[in-house]
Order: sequence, then structure tokens, then C-alpha cells
Amino acid sequence: MNTVIQKLKEPWGLMRLIRLLFGVYVAVDGYMTQKWMFIGLGLVVFMLPAILNVGCNPLSKTASCSPATTTAKQTDPDEVEFEEIK
Repeated sequence: MNTVIQKLKEPWGLMRLIRLLFGVYVAVDGYMTQKWMFIGLGLVVFMLPAILNVGCNPLSKTASCSPATTTAKQTDPDEVEFEEIK
């Protein structure tokens, strides 16, 4: 519970506000047109990540959508391994 409160108190950037407002718009429009899937879409996909400040943001300290970086095994270019196929 404490981490949720900390997430709410983090600085609100422009992109976070845009996601929240777009989520509110999609949810309200879904309610007014009685398209219930859009209510869930607005709440879960746009509003919840904006409120909790999670998601793909390459500028954040915890950018979780980037692929994992692995270091390639360094080999000597003169040493080439061949596999014999019979």
C-alpha cells in the first residue's frame, strides 16, 4: 500500500497527464455510448498505468520496455569454430 501512495506522489509529467486524460475520455465516451469494452480499455490500459506511473517511457529511470542487454562472448577473430556435418 505504501508503494502505491509513493507512486501517486511522484512528479506528474506531461505524458502522464495526457495518458490520464485520454483514459478518462475513452472511459466516459464508452459509458455514454454503452460500449463497455471501451470503459475497461480506458481504465486498464490508459488510466491505471498513468496513475501508477508505469509503462513504456524511455526517459524514465526504470524503462522496462527496453530489451534486455546482453554482452556477446568476445572471441578472437582468428579462432573460428567449425562444426562438421556428415
